[in-house]
This record gives sequence, C-alpha cells and structure tokens, in this order.
Amino acid sequence: MNIINGVDLDTVTSTVDLLEQRAQTHPEALAFTFLKDGSVDTGGVTFAELLARAKAVAGALQADGMAGQAALLLYPPGLEFVVAFYACMFAGVVAIPAVPPRINRALGNLDAIMADAKTDVILTCSSLLPKLTDIYASDPSDQRYRIVDTDPLQDARANAWTRSEIGRNDLAFLQYTSGSTGAPKGVMVSHGNLLHNHEAQRRFFALNEQSRHVSWLPHYHDMGLIGNILQSVYLGTPCWLMSPSAFIKNPACWLRAIAKYQATASGAPNFAYQYCVDRINDAQIEGLDLSSWQIAYNGAEPVRAATIEAFQQRFARHGFRATAMYPCYGMAEATLVITGGSKDAAPVIAWFDKHELEQHRVVAVTPQHPHAHALVGCGRGAANSDQLIQIVDQHSGLPLGANRCGEIWVSSGSVCQGYLHKPELTDQIYRARIDGTDRQFARSGDIGFLDAQGELFITGRLKELLIVRGRNHYPTDIEQVVQDCHPALAKDAGAAFAIDVAGQERVVIVQELTRDASSRFNLDAIVSAASAALSDAFELQLYSLVLIRPGRIPKTSSGKIQRSAARRLYLNQGLPVLGTWTASTHDITMSEADVDEASQPVDIQDEAQVQAWLSTRIRRYLQSIPDEIDPDQPLSTYGLDSTISLQLIEEISQLTSQQVEPTLLWEYPTLNALSARIAQAA
Repeated sequence: MNIINGVDLDTVTSTVDLLEQRAQTHPEALAFTFLKDGSVDTGGVTFAELLARAKAVAGALQADGMAGQAALLLYPPGLEFVVAFYACMFAGVVAIPAVPPRINRALGNLDAIMADAKTDVILTCSSLLPKLTDIYASDPSDQRYRIVDTDPLQDARANAWTRSEIGRNDLAFLQYTSGSTGAPKGVMVSHGNLLHNHEAQRRFFALNEQSRHVSWLPHYHDMGLIGNILQSVYLGTPCWLMSPSAFIKNPACWLRAIAKYQATASGAPNFAYQYCVDRINDAQIEGLDLSSWQIAYNGAEPVRAATIEAFQQRFARHGFRATAMYPCYGMAEATLVITGGSKDAAPVIAWFDKHELEQHRVVAVTPQHPHAHALVGCGRGAANSDQLIQIVDQHSGLPLGANRCGEIWVSSGSVCQGYLHKPELTDQIYRARIDGTDRQFARSGDIGFLDAQGELFITGRLKELLIVRGRNHYPTDIEQVVQDCHPALAKDAGAAFAIDVAGQERVVIVQELTRDASSRFNLDAIVSAASAALSDAFELQLYSLVLIRPGRIPKTSSGKIQRSAARRLYLNQGLPVLGTWTASTHDITMSEADVDEASQPVDIQDEAQVQAWLSTRIRRYLQSIPDEIDPDQPLSTYGLDSTISLQLIEEISQLTSQQVEPTLLWEYPTLNALSARIAQAA
C-alpha cells in the first residue's frame, strides 16, 4: 500500500479518480491559492470546491457536445485554468494548455496547433474573452474557432456531469512541445503516464503528507503543470501559485512566498536562480527565512555549477541549505522527470576537458586544468521502478558503458504514447530498440554519459534546440523569421545556435547575404530588423549577427545546414565575415551613477522628463543600442523582450505609484507613445 493523505495511490486509476478521492477524504483541505502580483492572497479553493467547479464546467462541456474533442486552453495564470483543466478531463475533452496570444497579435503557432489537433474549440475565461474575440472573431465571416468562456459555467450544477469510464491508458491531455510553427508536435500524455511520473517525483524528491508547493512556472509548461499543479493533487497537499510576470518583475516575491507559506518544494529552470542572484537586493529579503525549503529542483535547461554556487552563497544566510539545490533531468516525451539525486545530498559537480567533450569524449580533469569545464550531475534513474536509462551510440545503436558519450534513451511507464497524428515520427522517437532486448525506448535527442556510479551528465544535444530561459526554440524557426525580416538576407542560408555568455544561453545568427547585397548593405538596418523579428516572434534577444559571403554557410552534401560546424567556426573566428554585430555585455544592476539619477525627482506629468527617464532605463536594460533611441521606432527593434519589458513595467509602477498592466508596452510600443501615455495618465 502507498497511502498519502488518506488515499492509496497504488489503487488510483486516473487523475480524475484521484481528485474525487481527495475531495472525499479531505473535502475542506486547501488545494490551491493564487497570489496576485506574487504576494496578495486572492483566496483559495479546497479539494471539494475544485471538484464541484470542475464537474459543473465538465457537465456544460458535455452538454455542448464537446466530449471526445480537443480544446485549446488559453488562460492567464490563476485558478480558472486549474478548474478548466480538470473539467476537460472529467468531460472527456482533450485539453491543450497553451500560451495566450499577445495583445493584437494572433500567434501563428496557435493556429498550427489547432490544425494539428483538428479542433476549433478555444476555452478561456471572462478576463481574456474580449481580447481573444478581437483576435479570432472580429470578422463575423471568420467561423474558424468557437470560443467558450468557462467562468459562468462554474455556477452550473455539478450533477449535470455524466460519468464515463476513464483508465490509465486513456489520453489525459496534449503537451505541445515548444518550437516549430510549421509542424507542432503534440505529446499524448495518458493518465497512466501522469500517475507513474507523479510517483517518480514523490520518490525522487521524498515528498510526503507535509509537502507544500509554491510555483510561478507557467501552467502551460510541463514543469509548472505536472510538477506543481497536478503533483499537489497527487499528494493531497496545498500549492500556492503566482504568475511568471510577478516573478520577472520582482523575483524576491518567489522567495518571500516560500518563506511565508513554509513551502518545502519549489523549483525553476537554472536562469531563475541566477536571476535571483542578480536582481534581489538585501533590503528586499531582510529577515527572510528559507529553512523550510527542502527541494529546490533545477531543470528544463542546462544546470550551471556557477549558478548553484552563487545562489547557495547568496542565500545561505537566509537559511537556504546547499543540499536543497536539486538538479534533475526530464523531457515532455517522458511526461516530466527522468533522473534526480538523493534528498539532502549536495549537487554532484565534476570537471572535464572541454575540448574532449566537444568530440564526445569524457576525460576527467582537475578544476585547475586549463581546459576544465564543470558539469553538474542530474542524478540517477528512479530506484525500485521499471525505468531503464541507456546511453546509446548514435551511429551503431549499441549501448555504451560508463563514461562514454552517446544519446540518452529512456524506457519506463512515464514514456508517453507518442505524437498526435504522427505515426512515423512516433515510431522513430518512441519505439527505438536495442538489439537483443524487447524493451522500447524513447530517444531524448540529448547527448550525455553515465559515470561509474550511474550519475547522469548532459553534454550536448543532437536535436539542435536552443533552450533559453527554460523554453525550447527550433533553429529552423529562428532562421526563417530572420531571413524574412530583410531582403538582403539569403533564404535557406543561415544557422541559428546558442552559446554560453557569462552563464547564460545567448542567440547567435550566422547568415549569408544575397549576391546583390554582398557588396553593399546596411548592417545597422539588418541588425534592427533581426532584433525586432526575434523579439516579436519568440521574445528572444539577439546576441550576435554575423553576415557572410554567399555560398559559405556550412552544409552537408545533401544541402542541410550544419549548425554545429557554423558554431565552431564562429567560436574559432573562422567565418568569411562581411559584417558583424555583437551586443555588449554588462551587469544591468544599477551603478552608483544610476542610483544617483534614479533619486532625482521626475515630474510624471511632463512628457519630456518621462521620456528621458524611460530612455535611460531602456538603455541600461538593453545590451547594445544607438546613442539615441528613435522615439517613433518600436522598442522591440532594440531587442526589448518579455523579461526586460516586465522589469521596466515594475519600474514604471514605482515611478507612478500605480499598478501598471504588463500589456502597457505592447499597447504603446514606441518611446513617444509610452511616455505620452504615462504623462496623460498621471
């Protein structure tokens, strides 16, 4: 028996069954609380209340004939999403959590997802309904989508819901992987996959009846949804949620919430820990006590030894234990987590020859070695489970021994059913086999090795994804957007990749010019266009753009772009450069001069003063911009991404002593428009 908070988890048949049992055994127990702006308790929902609301919405969806269909879930952070997600599972609707589109801009990726899922249904809430209607239904003749507001449905009668049999093999939801707008991939996650991975998380993190979660992670991201929202219901324990924008605007609110609610488990991608180190000052966390924090899981992107050390040193005096930092590894195709360490054990950090690793060879060295590169271990496979991890030679398909680099393959009950409507790709990724065995493996596309003790180290990627702030980006998407942004750039002749700059993944583009443009081009105009395109399409900042001669991008004999070769040439300065631009790197924390200037009073009714104030701050945040910002040029042209936008919003809120909505910079995208709006509203 495996009883947690009154429920024998070994007997649970589905996620739906689990919530019903939680509501029955502990109906008044707190399930979720949403913290507005990361600190304001907006009221919680018990397990019984969550069940009643979910069944009420589910009954309405069934009455509308949606059972058996898929539906795109577009919700802001909050309890409305949690209700709608469970309602879909109760109604037999296949939920597709997704990122709501930015104001006045429908993301092509959403259209591609809906086409792939063969659905026309969008579920949303009252606060987003006008925006989505404006985007998708402003033209009465456009009948592509049905948009349903689920908020009023929560008041319906829960007994209108009709029960249907749901088992472990039934589809729970679709997790669309970040990336390609042309061919999105919907991972089919079953109820059995979820329950298997929840139990793996419980064992890895040593979670129990006293566990308490705090999360700012997006609900459409597997780590936020499965690792926090659904995991809390699995345990029958409380979870406090806040929006990602609250964290970006004020990262201290995350740590304060952990301390206030005595959270035991909370985590994020590596960038968030570094962000806390860089952005939080002592005054914001005076008296902070993080001693309750037992598991600070760190995954979804490369885990960096320097970040772990910096975070531990910065917050040790506030009760953060070095053993709480918990590097782990997972992927959406295996539901979520695959490997993890031992609770109360310090992270495993080892040093290897960087040049040898680039050739997929493992050579251990001392930290003082001239080519020493620190790697953080991501733990081991789950003990006492059906899981098997193999390192496989990518050419021969044979398993490799300890300290041999190869592709990471995994076999377990967490491995999902495959990609929706993509049988060939499903066979390729989910049904790999090793000669002499009957087991099927999922191929991760990641390169790594297991040491003699079974610790997993990640060294690279086969699939060439760029992982920036925990989000995956396909290089082909980035290359296409950049090539379409300016006529001087040749089609199908560029390479996008990431490099490590001061512990962060930064985007580099190596791009051929057209023959007509190669002798005469405007570098500044191309950089501006590329920066704006990356910001608009992916909320990414361009770090470096290298323009090269026609016909010189590395390609295979069949014409495929060799991005790894382009990356090596870039790092070794071996490209035939016609023009190059690289952003300056500087610490965006305020210098003494900035502090002195910030203390100067600003008349927020004076548009000129507001514009000067904005200009100074934008120049401080952005990596490299001209001496003068064009006041009529969209700020995205200069690489103003979502993270920087939210930081600027927080400063505007402090200047005006008013809470400013995150959409302000999208509605007023130029310096002139923004400063005028602030002055008029004062």
